[in-house]
Amino acid sequence: MSKTNFFKSVVKVQIFIFFSTSAQVFAAPILDINSASREFKTESEYSGANKDKRLLIKIRLLSGVSNPGVHYIPDTTSLLDMISLAGGLTDKAESDKIVIYRNMGNASETLKYDLDNILRDSRGSPPALMDNDTILIPERTNWKTDLLQNLTIITSMLGIVVSSIALTTALKK
Repeated sequence: MSKTNFFKSVVKVQIFIFFSTSAQVFAAPILDINSASREFKTESEYSGANKDKRLLIKIRLLSGVSNPGVHYIPDTTSLLDMISLAGGLTDKAESDKIVIYRNMGNASETLKYDLDNILRDSRGSPPALMDNDTILIPERTNWKTDLLQNLTIITSMLGIVVSSIALTTALKK
């Protein structure tokens, strides 16, 4: 095998490795999002708990809990109850940065809560939820995973560049 064919083969292998690892890195978050998506339900998953036949309200719980998605719950449900009904907080949940987005006619309201403060305040009641509230409980990112994904892409690209330089140098000789 000639030097030229050898280096062309090396470059092809490097390009293959780059695209196969990049596809895995970029597809991982997409797969996570799809696996977490929920179907819209027409009846409440909590209908057994609604013995008083209370009005069911629709709540969107975006992240930070084990079961995010759209939930139909009794109208007397508090923020704490909703978090519990959704399976509790995840390990990555930032419970001090809970945000409720509430639309009230033409106006909208953003309410911010710290779960520790809510739990410590024995005098007050936990925040009540209203129909069509959207709750966001942010999650901490794992910088180690992000760094590993970026390093994979960078090393693959570096491999292609080095192979290309080596091929160019070999062809000039």
